[in-house]
Amino acid sequence: SAGSVSGTGTGSGPSCGTATNPRTLIETGSADVLFDFNSATVNAAGRQMLDALITNMRNRTFDRLTVTGYTDQIGDDAYNQTLSERRANVVRAYLLANGLASRNIVAVGRGEQDPLVQLSQCPNVATRVTCLARNRRVVFTTEGLRS
Repeated sequence: SAGSVSGTGTGSGPSCGTATNPRTLIETGSADVLFDFNSATVNAAGRQMLDALITNMRNRTFDRLTVTGYTDQIGDDAYNQTLSERRANVVRAYLLANGLASRNIVAVGRGEQDPLVQLSQCPNVATRVTCLARNRRVVFTTEGLRS
């Protein structure tokens, strides 16, 4: 079955996957992990999580690591699509600059797609940014991961 590590990447570690059976390595699921609201700059907690991922992956072989960025549903679709792409590209650049150079790392932005929290679950406008935090995430998926 597919392995998933939530949060800081300090769980049980990644699962193996093949090109036909990609595995989710980490799904951050929180705005506080990598990015602040409306930002594509990796924050301090995000750098710690990415450094742990780099340490874990540095001596492993994989065919591809896909970094998929998402946003919440606040703002217009085109802006959120661009923001999700910027987030994914920033994370990809960080991974390449800090130990995973020359690896096949692909960045993809999915905007508001596949929300973990529906807008209807956040009716209070005053707390909506916090309520939708889980949608502002980055998902790391490996293909062909080997030890």
